[in-house]
Amino acid sequence: MSNEHTHSRFTDTKTSFENEILLKGIEERQTSLQQMSKYLSELESQLALIFSASPDIIVFLDSEAKILKISDAVTTILGYTRADMIGNSLWDFFCSEEDIKKIKKHFDELQDKKIIYPTKKASLVSPWKAKDGSSVRLVWRFAVCDEREHQTIGIASDISYFEEYSSLI
Repeated sequence: MSNEHTHSRFTDTKTSFENEILLKGIEERQTSLQQMSKYLSELESQLALIFSASPDIIVFLDSEAKILKISDAVTTILGYTRADMIGNSLWDFFCSEEDIKKIKKHFDELQDKKIIYPTKKASLVSPWKAKDGSSVRLVWRFAVCDEREHQTIGIASDISYFEEYSSLI
């Protein structure tokens, strides 16, 4: 056998071996991507369930506190539809200017990363305007959920019934 022929066979074998490794790597990546896609799909379904089943109001806000998405609990707690809320400012639904200033200060600090939420100190109690004109006391917690898009998540729990109950005692 000539050196050229041996070199050619060796090169063909090497190329074939390299191709097998490349194909195996591609197959592993495809499997990994499929698994990741399945996981993300399941996670998305679980989050949608939490979002729709939560008794608390869950709201996603942009950096200016404009409501991007809000859970159905807003209808149960405040009487508004999601369509009533989406696109409006969070500040439009507070009862007093003093509360707006207090919450805005915390919201701005959160956006500027001067404070880290959620902490016990991050819980802010404030009355909100219900659609029927009444006032509902909510305790709010905020956290930055997407730093690139400057999105914040807020979770509000209705504490009105606690106050009603404690007044009976």
